[in-house]
Amino acid sequence: MMIQENLEKRVKELKVVEAESKYDLLWEKYVDEHPDSTIYHTLEWLKIIKQETGQKILKLICTDSKENIQGVFPLQYTKGFYFRFGGIPGSKRLSSLPRTPVG
Repeated sequence: MMIQENLEKRVKELKVVEAESKYDLLWEKYVDEHPDSTIYHTLEWLKIIKQETGQKILKLICTDSKENIQGVFPLQYTKGFYFRFGGIPGSKRLSSLPRTPVG
């Protein structure tokens, strides 16, 4: 029971927000140090994608109560066919890690 209570308390302390530029250095530090991150999580990659496509990037971060980053979630606004689920041609959506082999 104690483990569950601690987990519930920790989850309540987390929040997801859009990453403003003030978080850029912390984002890069988090990506550099996280064992599962890839080049596709870096801000430099996101800039390249934005330049290539002209589509806006949405950077979300999960922070704890002390504003330490606990996770990053890069998204890009896209439109087009969504083949797997029969989406509407040209419909707008958000894509996680677009134009990557892991997205």
